[in-house]
Amino acid sequence: MKKGKLNFKSPIIINNTEYEVRTYIDKNQNLKSELKKGKETLGEKKMKIDKDTKDEEVYDYVEQIHEKFLHELSTLNELTQQEEEKKNLKLLNFLGSVFYTKGLIKEAKKIFKKILKRKDNSVEALNYLGVIYMKEGNYPQAIDYLKQASTLAPDLIEPELRLVEAYLKLDSPKSMKKVEKELNRILENHPDYHYTYWYLSLYNLKRLANENYKENEDLDIVSNTLKYLKKAYNLASDYIDKEIFEKTYVEVNGGNYEKAFDHVQYIIDNCKKSLLHTDIDNFHLTLLKYKKNKNVQILKEGIKKFKELLKVNPNKSLYNKIGILYFLLGQEYLNISQDNFEKALEEDENYNFAKSNFNLVRNCTRDIEYLLFDFLKQ
Repeated sequence: MKKGKLNFKSPIIINNTEYEVRTYIDKNQNLKSELKKGKETLGEKKMKIDKDTKDEEVYDYVEQIHEKFLHELSTLNELTQQEEEKKNLKLLNFLGSVFYTKGLIKEAKKIFKKILKRKDNSVEALNYLGVIYMKEGNYPQAIDYLKQASTLAPDLIEPELRLVEAYLKLDSPKSMKKVEKELNRILENHPDYHYTYWYLSLYNLKRLANENYKENEDLDIVSNTLKYLKKAYNLASDYIDKEIFEKTYVEVNGGNYEKAFDHVQYIIDNCKKSLLHTDIDNFHLTLLKYKKNKNVQILKEGIKKFKELLKVNPNKSLYNKIGILYFLLGQEYLNISQDNFEKALEEDENYNFAKSNFNLVRNCTRDIEYLLFDFLKQ
């Protein structure tokens, strides 16, 4: 029997679609395993076979490679119904965030409320709804959603900071006491995070503007505010408009506390555009841009953003997303991609997204168009 006649074929169902896996040795003595749909080859694995290898030695080896490839592909079907629902909720969260980013607030609110009907403890939906109600001026409702988000994810800083912002908007003696309490907790848990000090500055400036302090306490509040501003700027100087920061510093020293407050709020809002977006916004928008333009620079910019987020909050989801972006960059980045999936699995060995993606890397070459929609659900 000639090696060229070694040809294994097996059907496989992936996400309710039938494909065929074919493993054979081609005329150049390459052992190939291919994933096919009709006549189209969606992906393949390839290795060289020594031309002097005897048929009886290679037959079992080819069969083993065939079975191994089938097994790797079958892991794509390991998501339970519960995991599939999580993927669909991720996609809904993404759609809501896109509507929000585009200024379609009513549409975004409708989607996030729909998510909460299906999963009442979605931190992303609660956080967005809190922000939306804050934009609408309904601060009590915003506080209700943000408190829920903060309770469900006590280690996630954004809902806490949003909650501080909502209490500041209420601007009552009771809400200011709650701001102080929240900020003390944030300072304890995130002493090296620049937003901690921007919001401490906001709190002090609000007190100074309202003359909400004890007799002769104002000089200490001003001194602490300047200290917080310096600390915040030193931690995030690469992301801050230096001119606005300097104006803020001058306004504080000049006693123009309301103007200084507005400047700090401006710094916070504009800094978020480069650093404090939620990762779901950046990741899915990056994928959609890449799907349209196929420009690798889009992927590299996405990786840079996520590496900045890792410095603030390293977690399995970020490692998984960085791994995906490196995977899309091509063959030379597969080792880096695999390293990031492994880091995600070190944090949670049962993290199914990272498991499936790790197997994709081991397959080495896969059709990108075939995978992009699945990546959008992560």
